[in-house]
Amino acid sequence: MVLEMISARVAMRISTYCESKGNKDAVEYFEALLGFPATIEELKESTNFFVSLKPDDEGYDVLQRFKALLYRGELDHLGQVVLEFCLAWLIAPQLADFPTEEPPVLTFENIVTWSGAPYGFPSDYLQVQEIKDKILQLVQMEHANTPYYNQTLFADMRLLDYICGGKKLFSPLNECCKIVFADECVAPLQGIHQQNCDELVDELHHKPHGWYQLCGDDEDELLLIAKNAYATEGVNMLLIDFNRLFTIYQQNKEILWALKRELMLYDATICIHNIVMSGETVEKQAEFLTFLLQEMEQVKTSACFCTGENIALVPLIGNPIYCMSVASYTRSDRISLWNSIATTHNIQADIDSVDMGNRYQLTRGQIEKVITILKDRSEKITPHSIAHACETVLPPPGQGTIKKIHTTYTLEQLKLPPAQKQSLENICNHVRYRHQVYDIWNMESQFAYGRNISALFVGAPGTGKTMAVHVMANMLQLPLYRIDLSQVVDKYIGETEKRLEEIFSTAEKSNVILFFDEADSIFGKRSEVNDAKDKYANTEVSYILQRMEQYDGIVILATNYKKNIDEAFMRRIRYLVEFTLPNAELRMEIWKSSFAKEVPLDGIDFEYLSQQFEFAGGSIKNIVLNATFLAAASGQTVCMLDILESVRTENFKMGKMMLKQDFGQYSSIIADGI
Repeated sequence: MVLEMISARVAMRISTYCESKGNKDAVEYFEALLGFPATIEELKESTNFFVSLKPDDEGYDVLQRFKALLYRGELDHLGQVVLEFCLAWLIAPQLADFPTEEPPVLTFENIVTWSGAPYGFPSDYLQVQEIKDKILQLVQMEHANTPYYNQTLFADMRLLDYICGGKKLFSPLNECCKIVFADECVAPLQGIHQQNCDELVDELHHKPHGWYQLCGDDEDELLLIAKNAYATEGVNMLLIDFNRLFTIYQQNKEILWALKRELMLYDATICIHNIVMSGETVEKQAEFLTFLLQEMEQVKTSACFCTGENIALVPLIGNPIYCMSVASYTRSDRISLWNSIATTHNIQADIDSVDMGNRYQLTRGQIEKVITILKDRSEKITPHSIAHACETVLPPPGQGTIKKIHTTYTLEQLKLPPAQKQSLENICNHVRYRHQVYDIWNMESQFAYGRNISALFVGAPGTGKTMAVHVMANMLQLPLYRIDLSQVVDKYIGETEKRLEEIFSTAEKSNVILFFDEADSIFGKRSEVNDAKDKYANTEVSYILQRMEQYDGIVILATNYKKNIDEAFMRRIRYLVEFTLPNAELRMEIWKSSFAKEVPLDGIDFEYLSQQFEFAGGSIKNIVLNATFLAAASGQTVCMLDILESVRTENFKMGKMMLKQDFGQYSSIIADGI
């Protein structure tokens, strides 16, 4: 009804003008279109109709949205008339078919003429230009090489859709923007992030048109803080994906006009996220960000930016900006998140929330993805399936300096003395019970720093250090990544620290176990400063010491030579596990367990092997593997001769020559010269 009345008002204005000019054909056309003669009194009556509409009347909501456009656009009487003409031309195209000397085109000059507004062109060019600038925030103009008052105006379907109550964005914006209404249900925040939200609400309350930057690693959580804060203030929010907007803008420069109009339509604030400038177009992206911020300064609304810690906006904008650093979730927050999300999906009985919050440093979005993956799978939810789902949603640490190690070994397969096995259990318990010790028992208040979990595995080659790391990764159900030190250490000053920082930063986000093998090559003792090279080498060690203390994860170092490790490292290492050569009893277990059950054996004297040869576990495995290949090549089962020949080969590899008599009771089966 309201839209029909707007069209009728436009028809009455043009008809009245045509009557004053003696165009009877046009007057008859409009009388037939309206169903009644158009008079000034009828036009006034239509205005009274708008004023008299009540909330329960048909069309009231449409009228309110129309009035909202007039208010937000700061449109005066002429502005309202121009908006009515543009809408009417869209709603009732037949209005443009009335008989006249020249084709009726919707321009500022014609609208002013038809409506009887007290302006003339070009004499009132500047006065109307201010109105033009305001109305063009809502409607569009077909630009031509003529004065603005002779250029064609038109409204699009998006504007009409809004007035009719539609909640869709202008089509091209759907790829880079999303409208979040103040009355939408927003997920609750946890712990410290609720405090951040309350702080932002307080700032918004005092500065409703201020600019704010939320900085942190978890963009999803930053957005949730912003959504909660603006919802509390009853403000709609337009989320803008910066990188996607940049891509669209390269093809469609009008996208910014459409964006600013949506802000006006919904009386919304701006929230810009995904500001990640990289690649070959980084300079253009930076220029576009500056340009975008300058454009947004023209919109009288609040603006919020959700960015990483490394994005500096203050140098790019004129407005003062309030920066808030948002910390990552605490263990208690993560435990609460796991519990609430699992409860929402009715699988809380299958999820150990305390264990998950302790073990995995996942964001809210990642936890929701894990739960969705588990729900979508038909198999039973187990610790292994949960661990696999968690690893799936985590970003891979990358390539080159850090490589994933696939782990299969279990604690039962690892043949160590009870004391060493208990040490491994203690390290794992440090991960499992951090929440109880640091949070519930408040030991965190006594240890402001140095709460990282670090272990140094020391022992001769082949004593089980690497296998123990594999076992721990399986016990904790965490991915294991080995640091390729040959790719880390660099002769150029500062490069080693830079690469190590990338490793630690990536590992913190990916929730992995970091394994430094042959750690003495980079964690070695600092030397006296005799030249610049010594100075910077010592700087590298000092940096690593500091970074390890800050790292909230698991670091395992392995070395063959404990004496080569810097003493400062030793003080900061939480656990030290010494791997010694196995005794005869353990060697017996290693010999027996090294053969797969499918391998055919013939008369293997395990007691003799364990008593006669003092090998490390790694050497025993080498011997076993070589023996199986000898047997396979001869087409026979694995016998003592295959093993003893492999024993001699292993010792030769280590620089030890063996004679027949060295094989004791089995010397008779050993051929001379082998």
